[in-house]
Amino acid sequence: MGGAIDLFAGFGIAGSVTLTDSEAQIDTPAGRVKAQLQGVSDTSYSISPFFKLGGFEANLSYTWRSDFTANGNISPGSNAVTNPLEAIVADGFGTLDLGARLKITPDFEVYVEGTNILDGRQAVYQAASSSRIRFTNMAAASTSASVRASSKGGPASA
Repeated sequence: MGGAIDLFAGFGIAGSVTLTDSEAQIDTPAGRVKAQLQGVSDTSYSISPFFKLGGFEANLSYTWRSDFTANGNISPGSNAVTNPLEAIVADGFGTLDLGARLKITPDFEVYVEGTNILDGRQAVYQAASSSRIRFTNMAAASTSASVRASSKGGPASA
């Protein structure tokens, strides 16, 4: 579920929430067992305040997702991980991103973007030993700037 609201004087806010309750039923030699779906968080949300005025737009966006099993591996014919103590779990993780655009003329725009600007890191561990981190996902902060220019002119007709 999500939406956006223009508040006042070019300011607004957008957001979304996703809640899931999912699992798979897997037939194994020991019988039917339940397993979490790989890569599916129970909860995720984003909130994005924004500002728009004339040719200028800017937004800040925080996105978060809850823990999820990283090795559900429940495709047909796979060796599914059905024991929760053997599951590889990725911790809940959030990022703060930003973006801005300035339209200088109808044919010339400047953009800046920042991704994960707080340099958030995500721990991944085996569920049986949550105090023992297997590795840390280090999606480092990144920034970029770009320019878009276009020419609407074409060959003159006689």
